[in-house]
Amino acid sequence: MDGFGKVYRGFLADGTKVAVKRGHTQSQQGQTSSQTDFEMLSQLCNCHLVSLIGYCGKNIEKILIYEYMENGTLKSHLYGSGYPCLSWKQQLDISALG
Repeated sequence: MDGFGKVYRGFLADGTKVAVKRGHTQSQQGQTSSQTDFEMLSQLCNCHLVSLIGYCGKNIEKILIYEYMENGTLKSHLYGSGYPCLSWKQQLDISALG
């Protein structure tokens, strides 16, 4: 679970493993804003960001499809929730998005 909603592991028709995030937008204004955000995210390309593969915005439910990353969430690695913590240098490198 993250700020958007529940996260599931899924597979595309070609067998590619993906992360599927399901969430809700409450208002029409929120839906328009979300679509703009999704379109912008799909254009971002950075080695420190998980790629947005696609999205669906039917009614108030929103579904985001991201590339699947092994080894847990960034949050788990930042706060040591059962995974090795990232060093300060690794955290700085990620936050710089360089």
